[in-house]
Amino acid sequence: MLGPIREDGGRIELCLPSTTAGKQTVRKMSITITLPDDVQAQLQRSAESQRRSLEEVALDILTNAAGAGPAEPTPEEVVARIRATPPNPKSVRAATASLAAALRNAPHVPDFDLGVWEQEWAVVESEIRATTHANDIAEGRA
Repeated sequence: MLGPIREDGGRIELCLPSTTAGKQTVRKMSITITLPDDVQAQLQRSAESQRRSLEEVALDILTNAAGAGPAEPTPEEVVARIRATPPNPKSVRAATASLAAALRNAPHVPDFDLGVWEQEWAVVESEIRATTHANDIAEGRA
């Protein structure tokens, strides 16, 4: 897995951990990458949307292209990363009305029959259980 990087005036330093006789060491490789303006702009937009540095995004791309990508994060790591991400003000919209009032005043659907819907949903759930069971058998979990 590629390690930390440092960007210095267009020069990117990549740290590549390696193992020799069971002992972890770090080799460093410095490279300079000159990107066309449109590619740099695309990387910058991607980095901003992920709230990461351009260098981190570029490193991810290089890591994955080299086939030495990091292990998939655990669910706990994903949750921790989500919790550590500050809210994006562009994603927050102030309420313009009461949700409770909107639900109370929702239009009535005269032809909706709860009993029929529950029967149809029971068939769907049965199909889901059958498919899950067949997959479990096929994949050796049952």
